[in-house]
Amino acid sequence: MKNKQVVVVADSAYNKATAFFDSVEDFHLIVAPEEENVLAEIVSRENAFGVILGTYRYTGLLYEKMKSGGVLARFGVGCDGLDFNKAKEKNQIITNTPGVLDQTVAEFTVFLAAEVLRKIGHVDRLMKQEKWNTHLGNDLNGKTWLILGLGNIGKKLAGILNFGFGARVLALSRRKYENEDLLKNPGVAEVYTDFHQAVSRADIISLHLPANSDTWHFLDRSRLKQINRHAILINTARGSLIDEEALYDTLYEGKISGAGLDVFESEPYTPKSETKDLRKLHNVVLSPHLASSTVECCNRMAASVMSGLRFAAKGEFNRMNRADLL
Repeated sequence: MKNKQVVVVADSAYNKATAFFDSVEDFHLIVAPEEENVLAEIVSRENAFGVILGTYRYTGLLYEKMKSGGVLARFGVGCDGLDFNKAKEKNQIITNTPGVLDQTVAEFTVFLAAEVLRKIGHVDRLMKQEKWNTHLGNDLNGKTWLILGLGNIGKKLAGILNFGFGARVLALSRRKYENEDLLKNPGVAEVYTDFHQAVSRADIISLHLPANSDTWHFLDRSRLKQINRHAILINTARGSLIDEEALYDTLYEGKISGAGLDVFESEPYTPKSETKDLRKLHNVVLSPHLASSTVECCNRMAASVMSGLRFAAKGEFNRMNRADLL
């Protein structure tokens, strides 16, 4: 064991791929609570080469305690919980696991929209209360679905929607797409650069943008007002993309038909105001950041995160899965 480099695994990541992590033989893995103060102290005490992190936000002590050249390995794609500047100051590397969760998150996005459209969970609860209440839902076939952010997940989703469900898929992108670009993204009918033009045509809107200073509250009160009253909104990206209080008001007042949310500004979800608690609304479906949480996907993420650590240990940074090379 003394010849093996130590990698500390936050328990939130370890619990998602326990069998895989337990099978790792080339590193000495230590499981620790994900809270920064505790995690950082263990990283320092064990002189850890790397630390595998979930979605918890790390703001200070971890970077102080992690040694120079150490690896902050994100178990997932979004790295908004990490401070790139502090890592760079300490000559630390941030890695992530791109590509391995695209299909899983795209599928979940469809499932969440289907729940909003058909309310299967709601009628299941009624049935178990011995209540036989029927209602009318809505088809996905024939709907116009707008993808906000045409990255890897957005592209995967476009194919599922168009070829699997017969939906018409639009996308909003910061860059202008020409016809030849659309041929590379099968399933996408049109790409817009103007938000208002795009949302005015949409029945369903889903968010697939990265979380950063440019996209914070991308859907603010002003943009939410531009969405069609009959439309539904789906977010499986990051909670910071939506102004939750503005969304509450929009849903409460019936200015959009419904929403499905898997991510929140504060996780576990905590409403900013007791009077604007999304859990009290009948036209919103909530799930606790589950989009990538399948056995298959978590094992792929574990394999990817360990692969990145192995490349880092060999100094082969050009072959790592990384959000940035610091």
